[in-house]
Amino acid sequence: GLVPLNLSSDYPLYDRNVPTFRRGPDAPLRAAGGPPAATVSDLAAPAAALAIFALACAGWIRKSPVAFGTLLFLAALLPVLNLVPIGCLKACRFFYLPSAGLAIVFGAVFGRSSARAARPAAAVLLALLAFLNVAEVATWRTNLALWTHTVRVEPGSFVARLNLAEEILADGRRKQRMGLTPSPGAPDAAAAQLREAHGIAPTDPRPYLRLGWIALETKRPAEALRFAVRAEPFALGTVYDREALVLLGCAL
Repeated sequence: GLVPLNLSSDYPLYDRNVPTFRRGPDAPLRAAGGPPAATVSDLAAPAAALAIFALACAGWIRKSPVAFGTLLFLAALLPVLNLVPIGCLKACRFFYLPSAGLAIVFGAVFGRSSARAARPAAAVLLALLAFLNVAEVATWRTNLALWTHTVRVEPGSFVARLNLAEEILADGRRKQRMGLTPSPGAPDAAAAQLREAHGIAPTDPRPYLRLGWIALETKRPAEALRFAVRAEPFALGTVYDREALVLLGCAL
């Protein structure tokens, strides 16, 4: 989040060793892997925060702007470090307020520097960050572009796979309404994303339901029926139960 490069709109909790759902409506379920073991990189952020906090406390005695900015950074970041689970592993928005503390730190460092190259270097750094930010914003130009980018940088994101499938189909419908020829491979491309989503979360009924609707739209009721039957046990007792029954009725 500090450098606007390859950011994602969704960061999955479990994104390592993503299993792939075998193609074909008769393919058996494949169990997804459990939570990954903690790695050094997983512990780097909390460790760095504690180290910076110790240095900031020492600097606070002198009431320096650097110490103030560091404490502001840590105070804003602490609630989202998942020391107490909050249901979201990481997100770009977690750095919005902490970045104010970093700005104070960098401003104090560059402002005090007596080196002649300090201010030009700061200007170059700001220009580079601005350029990267403009490039990153382009990924939000359309929903299709956003989720395509998210799948590229976070292939283990269930949400991104599911939403990309929806946007691929929606893009085809928009082209039809505009009198344009949609891509003939759109249903297959959407289905591929849904199968990957199923591999990430095998007990979520949504991939099966979406695959069933695609099968109906492409005149394959027998395949839609198989997907509806598979979705029903996972949809039972959830908000998707009625959709599973409707799909089942349409496929019969």
